[in-house]
Amino acid sequence: SAIKPTELDAMVAASLRGPSAGGTEPWHVDLFAEHQEVAAFWRAAWPTRNPDDQPERLNASAIAVFGASTSAYNDRYALDAKPHGGPANWPVDYAVVDASFAAMLFQLAATNSGLGSWFFGFDVANYRATFATPSETVLVGAVAVGVPDAGSAKRRVRPASDFVRRPAQAAAE
Repeated sequence: SAIKPTELDAMVAASLRGPSAGGTEPWHVDLFAEHQEVAAFWRAAWPTRNPDDQPERLNASAIAVFGASTSAYNDRYALDAKPHGGPANWPVDYAVVDASFAAMLFQLAATNSGLGSWFFGFDVANYRATFATPSETVLVGAVAVGVPDAGSAKRRVRPASDFVRRPAQAAAE
């Protein structure tokens, strides 16, 4: 079923609540919300897909593609004297990290609205060529919304003790 525009607006608004490089918001979202737009996305982003492979997921009501603008981030941090030498010396590309947070918050908002969702990668080169995505934009991934739960949410969730470390406590012992 179709997603209401107000639901999509709420998901986009939620994506704005994450890290944003001092207000730079070094990401962008390509939104495919109409049936024809979603079909165009699949043709460009997954041209070799088998329509019989997960057909329920291919019938998403909307798809949001998240991209990061490294140059916007670098321009922002070139304005300040950073003690660690700025983006060229940082351990990760924080524009990509910020765009990933935006995608996560978008997906969390979908989940909180009771909508199934799915984060996935796709054929970046074909997508970029089809939709004229600037070459400096790092395409982080896509979130399909309005898809049935494929079962991953029903898997056992590990207890926090399986993945949370308390290194300061261990060092004190």
